Amino acid sequence: MIAEQKEAENIVIPLTDITGNILARVTEFLNKHAEAETSDEDKEIWDAQFVNFEGTDVLRDVAAAADDLDIDDLILLTGQRVFNWIKGKTPEVIRQTFRIGYQTQISSTPEKEENIRRRNGWAFETYSVLASTNLQQQPR
Repeated sequence: MIAEQKEAENIVIPLTDITGNILARVTEFLNKHAEAETSDEDKEIWDAQFVNFEGTDVLRDVAAAADDLDIDDLILLTGQRVFNWIKGKTPEVIRQTFRIGYQTQISSTPEKEENIRRRNGWAFETYSVLASTNLQQQPR
């Protein structure tokens, strides 16, 4: 994390892909989680309400901002929300819901795709672990 680095006050954080609305939501999350007087149970209740976004665009943007800013708790929270949202849906419905694929394929370059894979490698690792766990738990 940036705060743990010796010269944190000299680090420039690029926010070119984060809108003011999304940054405000991220700041709200960070402020809530910084409140010492709020119990962990109350934070969990607040978190559940916080990620109840009105649409997938906001969820996608908050998740991307959390990833860009390396906010692990928010990455996990938004990731769980995405998982709950897509569970049981077909790939086509997921693509339509999150607007994945068609526009991305048009504007994507090999460099952009590699950057996405590098930044989101955890998703592929997590999926592999989950898939192997589900296979092991199924009755024979």
